[in-house]
Amino acid sequence: MQHPRFICVKLYSMAEIFLLTGSAGRRGIVRNAGLNWHFGKSGFDEESASLAYDKLRITSLELAVEYCAYLSEEKLNFEINNFNENQIVITADTVVFNKKLLEKPQSEAEVYEMIRGLNGKEHYVITAVSISSADFIKTPLPRISRNSNEIFTFGKNTFVAITTVNLNGVTNELIKKMIETESPYTCSGGYTIDGILNPYFSVLKGSEENVVGLPLCEILEILNTDSIGI
Repeated sequence: MQHPRFICVKLYSMAEIFLLTGSAGRRGIVRNAGLNWHFGKSGFDEESASLAYDKLRITSLELAVEYCAYLSEEKLNFEINNFNENQIVITADTVVFNKKLLEKPQSEAEVYEMIRGLNGKEHYVITAVSISSADFIKTPLPRISRNSNEIFTFGKNTFVAITTVNLNGVTNELIKKMIETESPYTCSGGYTIDGILNPYFSVLKGSEENVVGLPLCEILEILNTDSIGI
């Protein structure tokens, strides 16, 4: 893993930006920032790609980061040819790591298992973001200044932001209420930081936006420096 170096492409104020995600949280971050981006959803079969990946070998944070970057990059590669050179495409993926990889729970029992396993412990929320347009000019620029998230890069157009989080004091009653009123099955780790469990979270290093699934500060820095890719 290496620190970001971005590739100059064009003046992005002239480009349309498309965020391909079904995540209401990611879309909400963009809307709350007042950005005039377009939203869509990738047709990439993430479930099949996830099942084909040897996830049993993901026993370290570094391997979890690589996996998350792989999913985001694959989404981008699947969609990029559907856009033209005046359009910028952004894809993302988020996972949680605490000695093992945590993705979206498939059952109520898994929600309880995940939250109990995270309760009282530090863990990592990993979000990979891939950004591309149809016309790369491969001219390296100085790396962007880093926000409080820890940043790594993969390939030519993907970076990964890592936020360290602590969850403490969550009871079974709270988990039950969360299951009844929220959508833990759509969230890696079985929770959302802006829901019922919010008072029980502490962000130790990084940003809440990255925990939601979109490190917007880093993305905007790339776009505003007329840079894309690595």
